[in-house]
Amino acid sequence: MEGKQIYVAIDGTDDARGTLEQPFSSLHRAITEIRQIHQSQPKTGVTIIIGNGIYPIREPLALAAEVSGTAEHPI
Repeated sequence: MEGKQIYVAIDGTDDARGTLEQPFSSLHRAITEIRQIHQSQPKTGVTIIIGNGIYPIREPLALAAEVSGTAEHPI
């Protein structure tokens, strides 16, 4: 995997760093992190690694253009 990896796990917390050791707990937080990465490092690809489990979604999960990546820098 090239670029940055963001980890999400059911036992994570959205106050964490999104790393393997400190994963986020929600997909919404991972998407927010992608936006932040693209603002500071627009040519960085991102992979979201989602651990096994059920992730309740209480609001729509919107994947807008700014988090869609490109062929050279995929999300």
